[in-house]
Amino acid sequence: MRPLRRAVVELPCPGISKCGSGQRTWSCEVCREQIEYGFDEFFYCSCGKAPVKTFSYKCNGHSHGDDFVVCQSHQVVREHLRNMKPIRELTFLFLAETGVGKSTWINGFANYISYSTLSEAERNDNVCLIPTKFTMTNENFEEVEVKNGADKNEYQQVRRFATQLPKSYVYRRGRINVRIIDTPGIGDTRGVDQDRINLQNILTHLSNRDEIDGICVLLKPNNARLTIMFRFCIRELLAHLHRDACKNIVFCFTNTRSTFYKPGDTLPALREFLSTSTDIRLCKETIYCMDNESVRYLAALKQGIRFDEEEKKNYEASWKTSVNETNRLIEYISSLTPHKVENTLSYNNARRFIMTLSRPLAEVMSTIQNNIGVVEQWRHELLESTIHGHKHDLTSKLYIPAIDLKTSPLNHPRTVCTASRCVKYTSIGGVQQIDYLKHCHPQCNLTGVPTDIVNCDALQQCAAMDGKQNCQMCGCSWKVHMHITYKFVQVRTDSVDVNVRKQIQAKAVSMNTIIQHLQSLEDRIKVLEDEKRQLAEVSAKFGCFLKHNAIAPFNDDIMLHYLEHLIQVESGKVSVGGDKTTLTGLRNMTSMHEEEVRKLEQAVNDRKSFTRVPAEDNIKSLYDHLCHLQITGPMLKNAMHVAEAANVGAMQRIRTKATGNSRWGISQ
Repeated sequence: MRPLRRAVVELPCPGISKCGSGQRTWSCEVCREQIEYGFDEFFYCSCGKAPVKTFSYKCNGHSHGDDFVVCQSHQVVREHLRNMKPIRELTFLFLAETGVGKSTWINGFANYISYSTLSEAERNDNVCLIPTKFTMTNENFEEVEVKNGADKNEYQQVRRFATQLPKSYVYRRGRINVRIIDTPGIGDTRGVDQDRINLQNILTHLSNRDEIDGICVLLKPNNARLTIMFRFCIRELLAHLHRDACKNIVFCFTNTRSTFYKPGDTLPALREFLSTSTDIRLCKETIYCMDNESVRYLAALKQGIRFDEEEKKNYEASWKTSVNETNRLIEYISSLTPHKVENTLSYNNARRFIMTLSRPLAEVMSTIQNNIGVVEQWRHELLESTIHGHKHDLTSKLYIPAIDLKTSPLNHPRTVCTASRCVKYTSIGGVQQIDYLKHCHPQCNLTGVPTDIVNCDALQQCAAMDGKQNCQMCGCSWKVHMHITYKFVQVRTDSVDVNVRKQIQAKAVSMNTIIQHLQSLEDRIKVLEDEKRQLAEVSAKFGCFLKHNAIAPFNDDIMLHYLEHLIQVESGKVSVGGDKTTLTGLRNMTSMHEEEVRKLEQAVNDRKSFTRVPAEDNIKSLYDHLCHLQITGPMLKNAMHVAEAANVGAMQRIRTKATGNSRWGISQ
């Protein structure tokens, strides 16, 4: 395998006295391929590699003669090698919805950078990087199947090829290596589950690269409306990219001969969809219109299908336009600063971590509020008993009430209904709980949906909805359903005030004891309030990280969404006679979160401030800090551990299932 960093070997001929001192490029005598240097003391060609010092040279100068000459001073060679400039490599990542014709388009791309005219391509072997298969009608109006190449990486059914795994193809264009990364189509016919796996495979493939120069989103020119699948595809593509990648995104329209080499009806729909983003440019520099028909013509011609002169002229014009657009694309991408792949990979790791953490963090905030509520209530009852002199009651109240958060994984992912008629509120140990009565899909293996979020579009693909607006199990809208992989239960766990217990055992309960206990309760409330503040600050930093690193219109405040869900749950409890304290506290906490986000944004945007957006490697340290909080740290740590394990288990089941399920978007 050749090193990524290589240079074309340019050296003066060792026979300098006869051949001159000018730099010459060298080719292998056997394979005739241009020799490359790997900056590792080896030369490379199609034959393999060999140490630099083992080579001898014969230039094409008239005075050189027929003999190969050995360089007398390897130090001179090394000096020249040190000054060589690496071959520039342009890396293009191609992304598209399934069915756009990406594989054919990539073959066209490779041909357009190889042959400037269709006639030149006809005289040479056409470039077929990726197997293609299509049907064409010959001069007798008979259907003829045209097929180029075969590759186990292509998923073949009748009249269909589809890329299975990301794969790189490197092609030389002058002094530039063009690396083309082909990827599985988004909107895989085998289901949303497969889409998630495909996207993860793309990120894994990219982890082997340092930079990407161009991210090409392929589109058809005739999508007048943004269908659900169209929106899903674009969102999925962009949601996984770091904001820095926006400058490298271009939009390539395929099969544009029918729209006079213009983007057609798709452009207004795409412009509207991207209208809220100031990061993604949609202009002439980022729009390219090519056509695949001339490439198909070339493949059919090689297979013996005949065409008349008029057809050939049309295909020649198509080829010329596509070559010009391809050259314009390469020139534009060459002028850009490459996107650092590490930025996207780090962002995705941090984003995935924050999304997993959002529900445990919000549940811990709710538990804090419940703790504050029960301690304040206990303190109030203790004061009442003191005022009225009920000493017997006082003795029984001298402990600290506490609520712990217990997290447990589900055996299978589950779709539940959160509508008021489908839930039940119960009181266990004085703590009100919500019980999701309707398990509309008890074993839901759908992965095209974030967990723990109500009103998520992807839940429309759950089998419980059966493609309809309302659930077929409970009759409620898909908008009030939620996908969960684990559950939380708040448990009353009262703790003993150690100092008070000693005095009770010594039968020395006095007003001093009561005052001391009241102070213990007051101290606990202060600790809980401080931990609540720290949780709000950290969640604001998480939101700030996503806002400044994600592509603008595709980033939501996940924490705020889940707090709003918890407010709805508490509102349901209050409607059946529950206490308002927690509901009021959650509303205050939401306001606190929004205020923390506002203050943080203000500080980040203030040039005089030293406040900065958290970096990817700070996300984990912020979480670790929360795990060390006195009261809620252990709760959060345990909840996150269960959440991560549950999500990993769910994904493993999905991977197993996806290999055998061909029903699009339906979880079985």
